[in-house]
Amino acid sequence: MTIQFDKYFMEKNRLETLIDGIFAIVMTLLVMTVVVPQRETVLQGTGFMEMLRSKFHDVANYALSFTLLAIFWIQHHEQAHFIKKTDPVHIWINIATLFFIALFPFSTSLVTEFPDQDLAEIVFGANLLMVGVLFLTNWCYATGKRRLVDDGISGADIAIGRNKCLLVISIALVSIALLQAYSPITADVFWAIPLLMLSGHLFKKRKKVANAS
Repeated sequence: MTIQFDKYFMEKNRLETLIDGIFAIVMTLLVMTVVVPQRETVLQGTGFMEMLRSKFHDVANYALSFTLLAIFWIQHHEQAHFIKKTDPVHIWINIATLFFIALFPFSTSLVTEFPDQDLAEIVFGANLLMVGVLFLTNWCYATGKRRLVDDGISGADIAIGRNKCLLVISIALVSIALLQAYSPITADVFWAIPLLMLSGHLFKKRKKVANAS
C-alpha cells in the first residue's frame, strides 16, 4: 500500500479561500474600533454634533487601516497570480501573515483610544512592518529558484513584486523611527503608503498612454 500523506500538499485555492475569508472578517471588524457613546451620555454631555466631531480621529484611523488592508489584499492577489502551487513552508508563511493581519483591529484600537501615546503608534507601525516583512518573505520564498512559480516569470516581475514589499517595509521603519524621535508625528504618517502606491500607479498609467501615442 502506498502512503499518500507524505506526498500531500494543500491545494493552492484552499489557502487563497482562507486568506480571502480572514481579510473580509478583519476588514469588517475594523469598524468596531469606532465606538459610539451611549445616547444618555451624548445628550447629557456636549451634544450630538460635538460627539460627531470628536469621532473624526476614530474614523480617520479606521479609514487608514481599512485602506492598508485593502492594499495588502490586492498585493496578495497579485502574488497569487504568479504563484502556481504551494508547499508546507509557503502555507506556514501565509498563516503567520494572517496572524498579524488579524491584529489590525487591536493595533488600530490602540492608536484610537490612546492618541497621545507614542508607544501605541509604534505598535501600529510594528504590526504594519511585520505584515510587510512576511509578504516579502512569501514572495522571495515562492520566486527563489522559481520554487512555486512558473519558470517563465520574468526577472522584472519578480523585482516589481519585491519592491512593492520593500516600499511598505521602508515606510514602516522610517515612520517608527520618526515617531520615536519626534512626538508630534502621528499614525497619519502611514498614509504615505497608499499615496505613494497611487502615485506610482498613475505614473505608470500616464507613461503607458504616452508610449502608446
